[in-house]
Amino acid sequence: MAKSESVLSGGRLKRLSVFMVVCAIAVFLVFGGYSACFTYVLPDEFAIKESRFGDGIIPGVNQGGHVYFTAPGVTYHRFPRTWQVLDFNHFAYEKHLEGHIPGYDGEGTLEIPSSDGFLNRFEVTILYRITDPSIVIDKDKGVGKGDLFKQFVKTKADPALKKALGQMAAEQLYDVDIRQKHATEAQKFLNDDLNPVGIEVGEVLIRQFKYMPEYETKISAKVLQRQLEIANRHQALAEQMHAEVRKITAEGQAAVEVEKNRADKERRVIRAEADLYARQKEAAGDLLEKQAQAQGQLLVNKAYEGAGADRLVGIEMAKKATAIKKIYIKSCRADGMNPLDLRDMLNKLSGR
Repeated sequence: MAKSESVLSGGRLKRLSVFMVVCAIAVFLVFGGYSACFTYVLPDEFAIKESRFGDGIIPGVNQGGHVYFTAPGVTYHRFPRTWQVLDFNHFAYEKHLEGHIPGYDGEGTLEIPSSDGFLNRFEVTILYRITDPSIVIDKDKGVGKGDLFKQFVKTKADPALKKALGQMAAEQLYDVDIRQKHATEAQKFLNDDLNPVGIEVGEVLIRQFKYMPEYETKISAKVLQRQLEIANRHQALAEQMHAEVRKITAEGQAAVEVEKNRADKERRVIRAEADLYARQKEAAGDLLEKQAQAQGQLLVNKAYEGAGADRLVGIEMAKKATAIKKIYIKSCRADGMNPLDLRDMLNKLSGR
């Protein structure tokens, strides 16, 4: 009995094992068939279709974000749509980024001789992208399949950068505008080589440069001398500006003094005219007063000369006589004058 039960349990296990194997094979066939019959192109990719049965590369670009049916003998070659980075950099820790960041490719530092014969190290980053994968994949017109385009860009970048950046003298590397000008020129050289094969260079960035030790000493003295010259020019310009300020200040003060003198002169003229006017009016008043006094005196004189003048003289004498306190009379002579005899005195004074 126990033996029959063990035989049954062994049979069930065997059937279960066969079932699991069949299921695994079925799953493998399903997924394998799916991957063999369908190709998914990522949204940041585009693909070129190739048939190995006589058609070869099929014209047209298959856009990303779609699943394409892959017939027997058909292959979809995928290419990135995003910007790719080619980095010439001497930092060792950045080398590990290659392969970990999509589109990143690292190379060593570029050593480029300057136009005056000094060797300089450059760290350069190139941004590029594929514009027409149907040209890139063509061996005759472009580069080829897979990642061959990356190696093609590297082979073109080195001579283009040396040609453009090697035109600069060593001391010109400090000038940002000159560096940018030659970086733009390197971008043009690269596009001249890469545009015909369906690749575009968007930017050439000079991240850093370094002089060789033998040039450091020489360039340091030149840089210091140039900085001194610039400082002297700035100081001279500052002195010139100060002189201009002093000149403008002096001219302003002179103009103020001129206006003050003109105002003082006008004030003196006005004051003199006022004084003259006052004196003229005062003189005119004095003249009228004196004329009136003279006219009055003339009238008085005429009164003394007219009829009854003797009476006036007598009256005036009488007024004067009021102040006499003592009188001495000389009566020993016949022609003596008695002041108490008013009529006799009046006659004598009037000439009678």
